[in-house]
Amino acid sequence: MSTSQVSQVSDNTREIRRTAEFPPSIWGDRFINYDSEQTEIHNASQSQEIEELKEQVRKELLAAVNNSLPKPQLDLIDAIERLGAGYHFETEIQQVLQHLYNTYNVIDAQDQYDLHTSALCFRLLRQHGHHISCDIFNKFKDNKGNFKESLASDVSGMLSFYEAAHVGMHGEDILDEAIEFTTIHLQSYSSVVTIDHDHLRNPQEEKVIHALRRPLHKRVPRIEARRYISIYQDHELSHNQALLKLAKIDFNLLQSLHKKEISQLCRWAKDLDFTGKLPFARDRMVEGYFWILGMVPDLQYSLARIIIAKAIHILTIIDDTYDACGTLEELALFAEAFERWDASCMDQLPEYMQIIYKSILDFSEEIEEEISNKGWSSYRVDYAKEIMKKVVRASLDETKWINDKRIPTMEEYLQAGLVIAGLGTITTLLLVTLDYTFEQKRGHDISSVEIYMKQSGVSEQEAYEELQELVNNAWKDVNKECLRLADDRAELPKPMLKFILNYPRTIYLIYEKEDYFTRVGTEMQAYVESLLIDPVPI
Repeated sequence: MSTSQVSQVSDNTREIRRTAEFPPSIWGDRFINYDSEQTEIHNASQSQEIEELKEQVRKELLAAVNNSLPKPQLDLIDAIERLGAGYHFETEIQQVLQHLYNTYNVIDAQDQYDLHTSALCFRLLRQHGHHISCDIFNKFKDNKGNFKESLASDVSGMLSFYEAAHVGMHGEDILDEAIEFTTIHLQSYSSVVTIDHDHLRNPQEEKVIHALRRPLHKRVPRIEARRYISIYQDHELSHNQALLKLAKIDFNLLQSLHKKEISQLCRWAKDLDFTGKLPFARDRMVEGYFWILGMVPDLQYSLARIIIAKAIHILTIIDDTYDACGTLEELALFAEAFERWDASCMDQLPEYMQIIYKSILDFSEEIEEEISNKGWSSYRVDYAKEIMKKVVRASLDETKWINDKRIPTMEEYLQAGLVIAGLGTITTLLLVTLDYTFEQKRGHDISSVEIYMKQSGVSEQEAYEELQELVNNAWKDVNKECLRLADDRAELPKPMLKFILNYPRTIYLIYEKEDYFTRVGTEMQAYVESLLIDPVPI
């Protein structure tokens, strides 16, 4: 069925379908085949080496508890986490940081913390749920209340301060000042490096350039690990050889599992054949899996990745049905069928919608079976159904606005975006601040920028800037909530805190410059290849 077809919806009314020019998947059948037998033999041979390397690193971590100088232990923890190996040492890391938190005031009073150490300590403690005050940075100000200009020559310290300032919350003005102060000086430093074309960049310079593009707190950990392995090994005199080798082998072992999962998912998607049956829709199975992989990459969450990746694939088809194919009458019938959630509704739908609706019902049964096999409560499936219904309701509301040529209020638009995307406030804000040009091209006549311009009476550039400030404030909300939730570790599992943070990080990556989910450019392709195709050289 083509998006250019005209649909007869009643005896007297003909509605022309909106169209979209979605590019095809760039991956073809690249991920279909996977040699699981050979991979499993190779992985088994490395398991013993992994355990030996973990034990070496563990001993160094625990020895750090009694270290009176905080910098070495902080640098080791920072390296472990940046390299993606932190999940192996969660207990030891928490033990070291708890000791550091308990003794911080005593050590700091002795002025043993330089800018790098203070900033790194602040960031790590905050990220692990410890309430450390930003007042610790007051000592780096002069008698006029400004940060000392002498700090600018300490590139390592400035970089650590820049990274630490991004875990701030509302009301912490000194951290806002720190972002401005460090950004100016780091940009100046990176400009000098860029101008000197004959200069071979060292790891420090690479860190600065990368941090200015996106601060560590907003990066996807799995991608950061892949990149940081190369940076870390270039520190020939200071890197921990056991940790580096562990990180490389561990990355490849996880990658082999992820390859197995994406192969399974691509075969599932090929059997559904949405590409052949529903040519108006995007085929983004690989990008959908990359999305959830960025949020929960760890070994034990394989089932979650597979189920959510399938859900993203189906939700993408639903989104495209509302945005790029269905007539208003068809879409209303579709929404009604979701409310009833019953196979008997099938006959009331157009043929192409029957394909989608059946895939939803089949997927629901698959989840129910998985839930039953795990011995979990069935309410989880009911909750998933209700979320799906809310998505379809919000999609229909959005379609009605477009059909009626009505520009909704910013509050209405954000609320619909929150439901449709299934995301938190920050994620929605990131999406709506970056969708203007593409939405206009595809005939989707509502965008957050346009709404904000009309409501606030500002220019397009001012709308972008003010919406970006909303994004910055939303990050502070996330930081505050994660710190608050970490207080009650007994009720909220630690993996949930990681998920809460990785959600906006992944969206930030996919939508920061443009819609990389829909239009997969070279940068997005490189990200996917680094996680799902190219192993780390050992």
